[in-house]
Amino acid sequence: MSSQEKTLYSAYGKSMTLSEWAQVTGIGRTTLLARVKKLEPGDSFEKVLGAVKQPKIYFLGGDGHTLSEWAEISGISLETLRTRVGRLKEGESFEKVLSEIEETPTYEAFGEMHTLAEWAAKIGISKHALYDRLRCMKDGDKFESILFETMAVHKTYEAFGESHTVAEWARIVGMDRHLLHSRLRNKDPEVPFEDILTPLKNIPRYEAFGKCQTISEWAKELNLNPTRIRNHRRRHPELSFEELLNKLLTTPAVHSNRVTRQRTGRFWLFRHLVFSSR
Repeated sequence: MSSQEKTLYSAYGKSMTLSEWAQVTGIGRTTLLARVKKLEPGDSFEKVLGAVKQPKIYFLGGDGHTLSEWAEISGISLETLRTRVGRLKEGESFEKVLSEIEETPTYEAFGEMHTLAEWAAKIGISKHALYDRLRCMKDGDKFESILFETMAVHKTYEAFGESHTVAEWARIVGMDRHLLHSRLRNKDPEVPFEDILTPLKNIPRYEAFGKCQTISEWAKELNLNPTRIRNHRRRHPELSFEELLNKLLTTPAVHSNRVTRQRTGRFWLFRHLVFSSR
């Protein structure tokens, strides 16, 4: 510890180090040190503090300390003590500040109970963003409503033997995505997901190889990408579904990769240069 840290400075009946005075007064330690160096012989340390008010002393059972000292004694953060003191009503004693136990509020949604920080970690959003949403909640709104827009993006829902996100289901059944979100928010937990898809278009089934299945079922059985099947159906309406599947099974998927094309081009250029020089 430096000699400056060991030096005690007296003011207002208190003797503390420069760092302790900085914490009590809220003035930066570097600023205090610069002021100390400018003191003339005979000047008191109170001149360094300037117009800073004398730290208020809070009494409890005959013991009097500043709020910073009570924070160190009690183990409660200084910010928390300041907040509690600010909430004290007229006539209430300082004892309430030290004895008050803050209970972290919990919020119920989807049959689970968690604190705000736990919900934030669970759905992958910052605690501050979730708190902002909580402040904007209207009377009568459920806590689930501020979680839904985040959770529903990636969550999948099963119906009719298929599993898709809300956006995918909306596209499949021909329903507006926002309408489906609204129905899901207001759905009773006991109601199956299929019920909020009505009225809906029947999920089309396609016949091939003696079977009649949905695109998702065909994709799962043949190990194909369902999006690839749908895209080929739009591009080749002249083909029967069986012919379409045969074409997909015999034609490898083409992946557009600029880096791969560049590397392949460099390889053939290098090969051409090598062999043409011989």
